[in-house]
Amino acid sequence: MDRSNYSNIISLAKNKSDINKVMLLLDENNMGGKEEVPDPYYDAIDGFEHVFHLIDTACDAIAKKLETQ
Repeated sequence: MDRSNYSNIISLAKNKSDINKVMLLLDENNMGGKEEVPDPYYDAIDGFEHVFHLIDTACDAIAKKLETQ
């Protein structure tokens, strides 16, 4: 999800609780700053590997968070 998608979803929120349920994937990496997953399409081939690792790390963080709930 990029910032544009994030804004579109937030605009549909009915209250603060709804807004708190929406986040960018990389927020789970504790990197802060509402960082988007970069688009590797116009980058070198290693850009795809970089994006994969960002997503994989975020998914691991989400899985660990769900295990503790």
